[in-house]
Formats: sequence, C-alpha cells, structure tokens
Amino acid sequence: MARFRHIVRNRNFSLLWFSQIVSQFGDRLNQMALLALIYRFAPGSTIQIAKLMAFTIIPVFLIGPMAGVYVDRWDRRRTMGEMLLEGDAGVARLDGDGGVWQRAHGENSEQPVNFPWEDRGFAGDSVFATQQHILAHITEGTPLANTASEYLQNMRVVDAAYRSSQTGAWVTP
Repeated sequence: MARFRHIVRNRNFSLLWFSQIVSQFGDRLNQMALLALIYRFAPGSTIQIAKLMAFTIIPVFLIGPMAGVYVDRWDRRRTMGEMLLEGDAGVARLDGDGGVWQRAHGENSEQPVNFPWEDRGFAGDSVFATQQHILAHITEGTPLANTASEYLQNMRVVDAAYRSSQTGAWVTP
C-alpha cells in the first residue's frame, strides 16, 4: 500500500489518473444520453438498446486486439518523437513519423522542412550523419549547422524542460 501512495503522490501520474477518470465519466454520460435518446424514440425497445450496446462494445473486441498487435510492430523511435518548438520567427513541429514542419507566427498553414533522411540504423543513423557532418567541416571546411554556443543554448532548453517537469512550474532557459 505504501508503494501505491508513493505513485499517487507523483503529480504527473495523478494528473493522468484524474484525466482518465474524467474521460470515463464523460463516456458514461454519453452512454446514458444515448439510452435516453433510444427511450425517447423507441420506448421499451430492448432490440434498440441491444443494438446500442453492441455498437459500443463490439468495436473494442474487434479492433482492440488488432490495433495492439499493429502498434507493437511500429518503430517506436519514430512514433514517440512529437514536439513543438516555438521561436521568434515561428513554430517548428516534429511529427510522430519523423517529419519536420514549420509555421510562421500568425499563419495557419505549415510547410514541410525537407532534409536528407533515410530510415536506417538507429534513428535514421543520426549519429553517423552528425559525425559525417563534423568530419566534412574539419577536412573540407564546409560550414557547421550550428556552433558550440548555439548548441549550449539547446542544452539550456533541455535542462529547463527537465527542471519544469520536476518542479511542475514554468522554467525558462
């Protein structure tokens, strides 16, 4: 029981648990509203109530197991990486499939950011691509994508995100 209390005291878990309770409550309200609607238009019809229950339960049994098998076969490196970055000029979005999009402030439409990427190795061989980029700079003098000082700012942003998660407060880098 002490372990359970420790988990419940975790702010993120408590928020997730509470939101799931609210969601389930909303689902039950929706189901009661549908039952009331059936009663209004077909009072006493057990067939209509059985249809409603079948239409709400059968998809869970039919789609749930297949969806679970399908999701387990996805490449989690690509589906777990969604992020929004807000900057002075606009917003950059990383979608769950590894795509990068940009949107200027005040605009509604996003534009894809095209970059060379292959679905191979770990995370599209990002480590290899980084090493290749740095070696090309050293050996051929090609420009670097960012400088060390710019990268330090990225590290400050990452650190602020961790501190924000730990404290539950807004933290700026």
